Amino acid sequence: MAPIGWARRLALIALLFAGAAGAESLTLVTEDLPPFNMPAPDGKGVSGLSADILRAALIQAGLD
Repeated sequence: MAPIGWARRLALIALLFAGAAGAESLTLVTEDLPPFNMPAPDGKGVSGLSADILRAALIQAGLD
């Protein structure tokens, strides 16, 4: 399986936000693919480059 390019990842994130406008909760899933996504050192959550980008997008969108 070929890795998903950055443009496709951003498009998928945009689709998630578009569909979540009226949703009560948003569930995001990822894979263990260091250095992009990996378990956080404390074992609670996800860390990595893609996780940081997604957190920044959620903050800008005003979502928890």
